[in-house]
Amino acid sequence: MLREALNLKKGDLVVFVGAGGKTSAMNRLAKELVDSGDTVIITTTTKIFPPLNLNSRLYLLENEKEGISHITFPEKPRILVLGKKINEEGKIVGLDRAQLKTIREKWPDTVILVEGDGAKGKPFKAPREYEPVIPFVATLVIPVLGIDSLGQPLDEAHFHGVEEMCLLTGLQRGDYLRPEDVAKILLHKKGYQKGVPPCARWIPLINKADTMHQRGQAMVLAEILKKAGVAQVLLGSVGIENSTVEVL
Repeated sequence: MLREALNLKKGDLVVFVGAGGKTSAMNRLAKELVDSGDTVIITTTTKIFPPLNLNSRLYLLENEKEGISHITFPEKPRILVLGKKINEEGKIVGLDRAQLKTIREKWPDTVILVEGDGAKGKPFKAPREYEPVIPFVATLVIPVLGIDSLGQPLDEAHFHGVEEMCLLTGLQRGDYLRPEDVAKILLHKKGYQKGVPPCARWIPLINKADTMHQRGQAMVLAEILKKAGVAQVLLGSVGIENSTVEVL
């Protein structure tokens, strides 16, 4: 289970960043937590579509005159989705750091799951200048990537934040992405080390390892990360229900 692989505790605030399965990972983790008897809040510091296939209740602060302090958990569902409003794209507009701090104080034992950037559905990206948006009270940051990004040419058809990927890796547009390039972006202080609170755990999730070949590629990347000092790397296909998540 993803929950067990992450060794989550009551009151953890988990931020998902990156591409290639953030939403799938967040929704799966929410289901596992609720099945284990926990309460869960899902929100974002950017914009997300309302979760699908989740037994959840959506609260929008523009409709809550008394603000966050007035919101209560219903008996069922045990998942609250919180946002400011729904925009013209049909997305939930997320909360700022101060609002997340208030939520943390109101529900100290609830696990809060936050999506911290966008990726336009691509399997990998590099953070742009204003990304990711990670709350100061985060206890765990999970950079997610799709292993199907390896071997793809560096262009907007395959990746998000191509300019930033070139800057962080030294690659040129059209070059093919290798495991060592992904590792550079994950480990770079302007990549996925950016904005991580000093006391937060940082656990990369290599997703979409659906075939033996993809698992082999994922193991190569994981080995590079482990040699660089990363304490823990997760490997799996989180979009497949009940699939195994390996801890490396």
